[in-house]
Amino acid sequence: KNLIWLGAIFFVFVIAFYVRQTITSTTPLRHNIEIAFFIYLILSFIAICVCIQKTRKLHILFLVFAIILSIGYFIVIPLGMVPDEFAHYLRSFEIAQGDFLTPVLGEGTAGNYFPDHILGYNQTNVTYQEAFSHWGEQLDYGNMVSYTAYSGAALYSPLCYIASSLGIFISHLFTDNAMVIFYAARIFNCIMGISLIYFAIKIIPYAKFAVFTIGLMPMFLHQSISASA
Repeated sequence: KNLIWLGAIFFVFVIAFYVRQTITSTTPLRHNIEIAFFIYLILSFIAICVCIQKTRKLHILFLVFAIILSIGYFIVIPLGMVPDEFAHYLRSFEIAQGDFLTPVLGEGTAGNYFPDHILGYNQTNVTYQEAFSHWGEQLDYGNMVSYTAYSGAALYSPLCYIASSLGIFISHLFTDNAMVIFYAARIFNCIMGISLIYFAIKIIPYAKFAVFTIGLMPMFLHQSISASA
């Protein structure tokens, strides 16, 4: 069983190495990201091996795996790069402002008004250098801009956005930095998603490994580190 675990971990790291090459080849920050990612992989491998050796409880293993892999996803996926993430973020933001139902701005058009620079940068095909060159961008409440490009997300229940809206609300108490607030939405969403799977594995009386496997699928992790519903 230990050999199977180690083989699976090695397979995941091979994929991560390939992803690292893909990401760093398109950014001028290649050398720094490369070093950071190698350090991350080494520490991750050590942490997972120690955890497997110390415990056979699947919920504990899931927690370690999910946290480590989620950090990797945070590193390689800039804000707004998860499909439809910006639309979900706008929905989360309006809920954090107290608008639980998206207003109708015109006939057949749902949308709302948001402070300018809400994302901090253009969310289309952005590189890390472009993204973090706008790190100091502040929400401009003196210039409210209407957005209607999230009509699909507008139909989602506010319950789907409890975590991300809470992250936006709390972070907004301390800062108007657009990217910090967006990352707060992501982090709270990730904590909520991992926590739900953790307690599901711990409480469910059978099929624990099935839940464990689903919770570590790339699609779940990819969505959980975003502002997605």
